[in-house]
Amino acid sequence: MKKLLAGLALAAVASSAASAPMTIVADHAAGWQYQTIAADLWPDWAAVNYSTYTANATGSWSTGTAAFGNAVGATTNWTANTDLALQYTFNFLGTAADLRLNVAVDNGFAIFLNGVQVAKDNAEGSFSYWEYTFNLNPNDLAQGPNVLQVLAEDHGGGTYFDLKLSSTDVDPARVPVPATMVLLATGLLGLAALRRRR
Repeated sequence: MKKLLAGLALAAVASSAASAPMTIVADHAAGWQYQTIAADLWPDWAAVNYSTYTANATGSWSTGTAAFGNAVGATTNWTANTDLALQYTFNFLGTAADLRLNVAVDNGFAIFLNGVQVAKDNAEGSFSYWEYTFNLNPNDLAQGPNVLQVLAEDHGGGTYFDLKLSSTDVDPARVPVPATMVLLATGLLGLAALRRRR
């Protein structure tokens, strides 16, 4: 009886999905915060700093859905010849075997994950999906809330920015599943009643 009860308890605590690919931050995601910044990223590109540029914001934070731009497929308008500061908060629980960042942009960007710069590039001309791909350190993901911060720049004409963060193999955090806990409680009550009858 004790072995059965212990087995049921362990099964409930360990219940979760198996390791699998995961899109951690999807492209075209809603809930991005953004604002236009007055300073041009390009002159200080070698030492770009997120907090320095957000201090030059021209207004308060707004909330929008990616992609940002004025090109076909953009959802939230981004005016040509301006720069954007963006931030996105997401939750992550588990362990990622790898971490991939895909970026589509016209023209340049610097991306920070939890305050650490993880990607930066610039190219004149048009963009393509996914023009840039970076392999990041999965240990840079925190358990719980994480913050992506982006500085995006444009030099006229078409504007566009979107990204995707994913892993080919995520082992979810082992947490009790509510439905499993209900089944466990029901089973324990039934076993307790059976034991009393004996």
